[in-house]
Amino acid sequence: IIISELNERMKGLMVDSSHNRFYGQSSDIMLVKTAMDIKRETGEDQKLADHLLAIKRPEYWNSHPWHQPPPEPQDIYIFPEKDLMDSLMSLYWLNCHPFIPLLHRQTFERSVDEGLHLRNSRFGATLLLVCALAARYSSDPRVYLEGTNNSEHSCGWKWAGQIRLVKQSFTTTPSLYDVQICCLAVVFLQGTGCPELCWVLTSIGIRLAQDVGAHRRRRYTGDRPAEDQLWTRAFWVLVCIDILLSASFGRPRATTADDFDLDLPMECDDIYWEGPEPFKQPPGIPSQLAYLNCYIKLLDILGFAQRTLYTLKRSKKRGAEAEQWNRQVVAELEQNNWIDSLPGHLTWDPHRENFIFFQQSASLYASYYHVQIQIHRPFIPTPGRSSPLAYPSLAVCANSARAASHIMAVQSRRGILPLAHVKMALFDSSVILLLIIWSGKNNGLTLDTSKEIRDVHSNLNILQTFERRWQIAGRLWDTIYAMLSAGDLLESRSPPPPSLKRDRDSDTAPGAASTSGSDFSSVHPRSIAGSRRCSPLEPAHRGVAPQAEPHHFLPVHSAELGRLPVQHFEIANPFVPNTHLSACDFVSEGMDGWSASFLPQPDHDPLSRKVLPSDFFSSVLDNTLGATEGGNPEWAYAPATDATCVISTLFPWRMHLFYSQLVKLGSIHARRDPRHTTPLILNYT
Repeated sequence: IIISELNERMKGLMVDSSHNRFYGQSSDIMLVKTAMDIKRETGEDQKLADHLLAIKRPEYWNSHPWHQPPPEPQDIYIFPEKDLMDSLMSLYWLNCHPFIPLLHRQTFERSVDEGLHLRNSRFGATLLLVCALAARYSSDPRVYLEGTNNSEHSCGWKWAGQIRLVKQSFTTTPSLYDVQICCLAVVFLQGTGCPELCWVLTSIGIRLAQDVGAHRRRRYTGDRPAEDQLWTRAFWVLVCIDILLSASFGRPRATTADDFDLDLPMECDDIYWEGPEPFKQPPGIPSQLAYLNCYIKLLDILGFAQRTLYTLKRSKKRGAEAEQWNRQVVAELEQNNWIDSLPGHLTWDPHRENFIFFQQSASLYASYYHVQIQIHRPFIPTPGRSSPLAYPSLAVCANSARAASHIMAVQSRRGILPLAHVKMALFDSSVILLLIIWSGKNNGLTLDTSKEIRDVHSNLNILQTFERRWQIAGRLWDTIYAMLSAGDLLESRSPPPPSLKRDRDSDTAPGAASTSGSDFSSVHPRSIAGSRRCSPLEPAHRGVAPQAEPHHFLPVHSAELGRLPVQHFEIANPFVPNTHLSACDFVSEGMDGWSASFLPQPDHDPLSRKVLPSDFFSSVLDNTLGATEGGNPEWAYAPATDATCVISTLFPWRMHLFYSQLVKLGSIHARRDPRHTTPLILNYT
């Protein structure tokens, strides 16, 4: 419970800094409270309290001066110019807020107008991070960091770099701004080359939120509903990030579903928080917040899979016991009707006119197929081991990968969606598709792999549009390209990368936006572009206008995904005759007039001038494979070689485990070298 809710007599027993902090049922404080409650039933409650307070010795309860940390340095922030700040805030509400609804727009803008960022350093830091995130969507040259020769990877760092992400002292009660700073900083850093910092910072944010009881169901009287909802949003955002990072790194989560009982965020758009009927969404108007709640429920499935399919204790099960365990877990996961419970405005519809709902739907479906891959990936059959499940896991993974690729191919025609989980879905889908190709080769099958390679190229093109501003996307692109090279899939017999020239028809499609020299108002209605105020529900006239689409088939349930052949199935694409998407095919909607130079150039080939040695992958995999050839299958070491330095850059997460799977399939042959005996954990910085 919250200390402020305890009996007033208990407050005298607390150190001042402990007020308004959370203590759970197992805490010593709760034991004392229980004793006092029992004593109160005897009618001697006041006498007990008097005795407790009388023996309280100040030297053991009061903080000594030397306990106090050095004073926090005075934060002196440099904010963007007023016009640039307004532009960046508009970009944030359009491109970030619909997917990470951490803030309340009206309250935030009102605080900025009142100059709170000049008086409250933590709110000032929150504003700087909002500007930093939005800078990646802006074409204003002022978003670049000075001295970087206008490097597009420096966008936003002039503001993010000013912030102390963690306070020097934790003796004071965390504020809402402290937790929001952690959330925004992690989202910003996910696009950089600093994934390890995201891991630590997310854990800190969760601890700060737990410190004030933000992880518990709210029991307030209703005098602070807006602040309560912001705490709820912040904690759920941290939970989502925690699950994603845990899946990416293969590490334990900072918190699990057993640790909190918080209600889901209220499905009420920001504009309806105020007015005569506050916090009431008008009937018939779907809320943008429904996306977050659907996403939370989807990640809860992924979190359950992490605790069951990827748990360390699972590795202790052997033989029939393990297979029975696997079947039970997957069966329980498949009983979840998440895909059938989506509200109508978030179901996949490539014609959807409302741009925000279209983007949210694409994000959810890409994540859904990625979760399917995560669930079935451990059961992909390898030589000597068949899948223990009723339907082939390889087919589920293969068709999920294709579906995710096709969803994002359609989405990319109307704008960009460089969310962290979208990049993960694109990357893992590409790896699965390559695994299919090599699995067929290993089994001596003659397959037409052109469609698989085409989908991989489509994913590469999407990542290529991200990499100019999101550094991590370039790493993923390099990794996939290196896998194509290692698998001998770059020869002339393979389909070439998609052309970088669009059909003239698509250039003149109704509603298509120019990517050169445009500004926000040239792409969007003035109600969004010219003002920071939002209307209740703005229709999105963005990107390529929806066209007539032939019937398309999109498998959603595991049974459907498992019944489809491992080789390619088709999804009709209403926007392009095939999925050979080019960089120029991506309309930069939602970007504040990104110049044409933002798009990948035709000669872009990061590895074209790099010669990979013939034993490059085998030398890196040498010690890595020890984890799957009799060692602990959940972790791996890499040899201290020059190749390790390169592979640690190419593989930003746990790609070495993917490669272990491929080597088992006989697609990449690793030679063991006895000289490589120095264990060195892969460094991803």
